[in-house]
Amino acid sequence: MNLLALPIGNFHPVLVHLPIGAIMLVAFLEGYGLWKPEQHHKGTVRLILWVSFITSGLSLVTGWILGNGTGYESGLLDTHRWLAVAFTIVNGLALYFQRKSNKILYGIQIVLALVLITLTGHYGGSMTHGEDFLTAKPASDTQVITDVSKAQVYADIVQPILDAKCVGCHNPKKIKGGLDLSTLSGLRAGGDNGSVLDSLQGKMPLLGASLHVPLDSDAHMPPKGKVQLSPEEIALLDWWATHGHCTDCQAGNLAQSPKMAHILGELEQDTTFLAVLAQELAPFDGDELTELQSQGVSVYPLAEGNPLLRVSLAHKKDLDENSLSALKPLAEHIVELDLGYSNFNDTISGTLKRFKNLVKLQLQQTDVNAETLKVLSRLPHLESLNLYGTDLDSTALTLLEKMKALRSLYLWDSQGLAPHLTALSKSRPNLVLGKIHDSVFAASSVEPPLILASGNFFTDTVQVQLQNFFEGVNIHYTTDGTEPDTTSTQYEGQLVVDKSLQLKAIAHKRGWALSEVAQERFTQIKYPAEVTGQQPQPHEKYPGTGAQTLADRRRGTINFVDGKWMGFEGTHATTTLKLEKGGNISSVSIGALSTPSNWIFFPTGATVWTSVDGENYTQVAHLDFPKEKPNTNVRMDFFPIEFPSRQANYVRVRVKSPLRNPNWHPNPGGKSWIFLDEIVIN
Repeated sequence: MNLLALPIGNFHPVLVHLPIGAIMLVAFLEGYGLWKPEQHHKGTVRLILWVSFITSGLSLVTGWILGNGTGYESGLLDTHRWLAVAFTIVNGLALYFQRKSNKILYGIQIVLALVLITLTGHYGGSMTHGEDFLTAKPASDTQVITDVSKAQVYADIVQPILDAKCVGCHNPKKIKGGLDLSTLSGLRAGGDNGSVLDSLQGKMPLLGASLHVPLDSDAHMPPKGKVQLSPEEIALLDWWATHGHCTDCQAGNLAQSPKMAHILGELEQDTTFLAVLAQELAPFDGDELTELQSQGVSVYPLAEGNPLLRVSLAHKKDLDENSLSALKPLAEHIVELDLGYSNFNDTISGTLKRFKNLVKLQLQQTDVNAETLKVLSRLPHLESLNLYGTDLDSTALTLLEKMKALRSLYLWDSQGLAPHLTALSKSRPNLVLGKIHDSVFAASSVEPPLILASGNFFTDTVQVQLQNFFEGVNIHYTTDGTEPDTTSTQYEGQLVVDKSLQLKAIAHKRGWALSEVAQERFTQIKYPAEVTGQQPQPHEKYPGTGAQTLADRRRGTINFVDGKWMGFEGTHATTTLKLEKGGNISSVSIGALSTPSNWIFFPTGATVWTSVDGENYTQVAHLDFPKEKPNTNVRMDFFPIEFPSRQANYVRVRVKSPLRNPNWHPNPGGKSWIFLDEIVIN
């Protein structure tokens, strides 16, 4: 019988810890005996030494067998083995000298044994976990995915999975099965069983097959007892395999099922200051929060479960240093502070320096100047500052240039400050300046016209009425998306719409300014459909009218809580629809809402797939929509995607969310929403 063929080597991980514990216990008891000789038990120590000696011998034999043919790096393996031999010998010598009562040589052997067991363990760990497993620091250059559509599938998604779950046993120092998974070249080279990427005779490649066999199978990888790949990680590797194990492809350019789109979306990480801070901070003290609220301070978390706080002391006319000092216990949690319309001034501005994590500060209509801005220039994360209605001088404005994190600034625009604001805009081109100027006192305008119709969706035609209740008002309109003026078509009392269009209308009265533009989009539906799949599901607070919300031919309103909108927070949305009657389709339109003050933004793009059988889908279009410019308007719009006509019975639409608030938003980087109310197929 071949001893090396027996699985006795597999007992090494069980036995190896026994001599370690035993020899350390001996060292402890001997040290304790030096301190209290009367409590030293020589017989007990000898028994433990025998346990250490016997188990070290068993560990040596089983480890020697286990090391044969396992792919460990030979240099590390040999060093580990001979250190174990030396430890076993020294352990035996310790037994001998203890029996002979030679305290000096016995003590030397115990010290040597501790040194040798430490080195033996280190080299054993180096073989299984890598040579730097004791001193390795968390990698600072790990690729963080902020936009998964632009991620390199192999470098940013696949290799990190292999590094975390496979490379521990398949690296240049420990090439189990002859396979090195630490590099692309090693992956392509394969191992003892050949290529792990090629599909031979119609079978799944070895890389994927080893993940799908039963856990108890010898062919399963990682082997039982090791940290396993999650279902999502296995799905990602399978998805990569379906695309030919491409090594230079971007995730956004590869077809994705709704489930895969969701898995990929989960890989994105929010690296903004607020997101990182929310992860690092411990929860705030609820008692402190309750105490402040009982004192009339408006203080609330940014979101449920979020440790970051928003505080408002606006309109308070009795603020002093004590008022702000009361916030000190929660200072590191406060990222938004509203002091607008209060008696806050330069004399108490020094209290702001303790709010080191402040991101948004409102000081409109307060008596602040250069002293306050000196304090603010030392706040490293201040991004949004409201100084409307403050009487700033030129000295104060020069301090604004020192606020390197500042992204949004709101000021009163006067002739005296104009040169300084111009210089500030040039030196800080990415700074969004919000200004109030004399135009706010322009002539009054009439109300915009009302646009009335039986609905925004129609199959043949729809009649539209335009109304305004002021006397002597003329209404002008356009249907091509351009802005109307007094030269545009004048409304004469009847308007029949027989095709999809955007209607814009204004009201005009002589001697008055033009009204704001009223607008509605009317959409013809040639191919009614029903929703058969939605991934992910909308947020529980905004489920719309149910599963068929995006195909019920009903528009939402500008009120995002009207119950007609499906809301998706921080994620893209994929919808699958079945046409009531198949046909040749050439466009898909998506109805969406934007209300930046509520963190809701228009989609940033969409991808369309079609299918005849509902199983096999082909991508027919992808379109990136224009990025929203800084605004605070509430708007509804349709986003059409056109493509060459093709036969279809099913349509799948992936609506791309911005995921995070843009830099110009008062809360940049916060998890944003998309709100959808209809998908129209023509």
